[in-house]
Amino acid sequence: MLTLSSLYAQNPKKEAQLTLDFTKEKTPVSKNLFGIFYEDINYAADGGLYGEMIQNRSFEFKKSHRGATECWKTENLKRRKCKSKVKGKKEKPLNKNNTTYAQLEVKRKWDGIENYGYNGIPLEEGKEYPLSLYLRSPDKKVKNVTLAIGSKEKGSKLVKIKVKKITEEWQKFTFTVKPLESTENGYIGIYSGKRRGKLDIDFVSLFRADIYKNQENGLRKDLAQMLEDLHPAFIRFPGGCLVEGSRLSDRYQ
Repeated sequence: MLTLSSLYAQNPKKEAQLTLDFTKEKTPVSKNLFGIFYEDINYAADGGLYGEMIQNRSFEFKKSHRGATECWKTENLKRRKCKSKVKGKKEKPLNKNNTTYAQLEVKRKWDGIENYGYNGIPLEEGKEYPLSLYLRSPDKKVKNVTLAIGSKEKGSKLVKIKVKKITEEWQKFTFTVKPLESTENGYIGIYSGKRRGKLDIDFVSLFRADIYKNQENGLRKDLAQMLEDLHPAFIRFPGGCLVEGSRLSDRYQ
């Protein structure tokens, strides 16, 4: 038995008492009452619960001022002035679901594009991260590409990979990368070794090393495990008014 006393500020002479009895259960509480409220806003999914670390990995962003190449910027591997341009293209796409890709029109050797994920790509030294992307050279001039995973804060390259035998047809290239150092502010870069030519890029993916239940294309392990440990009776999704989508054609079904 617990008794709490409090003086009303508006009437210091009048005392209020609240008595609580925790010795027995009076009103039963349903075990199905408590669950998880999930809403896909503010990096709750992409950049949060989902294991993917590349933002706008398939160049399908449409509503921003830069469109398809949002979250990507042109840069030179050697940190010289980048003379090349990148733009979104739709001719002969990867497939019917990924209709936009990035085309880099190379004007200088080692020019390319970089992505900093969601406010930096977090990487841990020694852990293994699955990396994949699709490449082609429509004019057959770009044969080799260098992939680099670097640290903006340290100014160093943590991983460098040479990609060879690029053709005029889409090819998927898959790697397992192991950073030489840890960083919270990493980035990935895709650079041409050719001075002139066209390089098409699509579906660039770099997943976290620790994935929930080791499921391919799965969830970030630490966040998903915390949600599981809550033992929710249900998950409400979508959590807000997003169920109808931004238009009827893209509503959740």
